[in-house]
Parts: sequence; structure tokens; C-alpha cells
Amino acid sequence: MTREALDLGQAELARYLKITPQRLNNYERGLRPFDLDLAKEMVRRWKLTLDWLYLADDSNLPKRLAEKIEAAKVLRVESKKEP
Repeated sequence: MTREALDLGQAELARYLKITPQRLNNYERGLRPFDLDLAKEMVRRWKLTLDWLYLADDSNLPKRLAEKIEAAKVLRVESKKEP
């Protein structure tokens, strides 16, 4: 959801973070714990918070970003409902 809210594709975000798309995919699917150095880079670049990245606590995110993340959540739920 974070990546979608940032309007980034998987390959594009992987390129920004200087990792492979496969590694990013492993993070996104929960197959690998998210690396703190990468999380800190995302905090610096996109004004995310470690609370959001590790605890899914959006209370300190910039309002616009929190709204975009919420919209991405809704889209994901709706797309799972479609046959």
C-alpha cells in the first residue's frame, strides 16, 4: 500500500532503494523482515515514519500521504472482491 500511495511501481521503488525488485517483492510479501537502513531511506525520501513502516501506525504520517494509503487499502480490498 505504501508503494501504491507513493505512485511507484515495484521496479521503480527498488531502483530508488538500490535493491532488486525480487528483494522488494520479498519484503512486500512478508517473506523477509524490512531492513532498517532501507526504512530510514524511505523516511528521509518520502516523509514516512518508522511507526508506519514497522507497526502500521499512520498517526504521524503527513495527512495527504495517510489519505493516499487509506485509498490504496480500499482499492486493494475492492479488487479482491471481484471475481
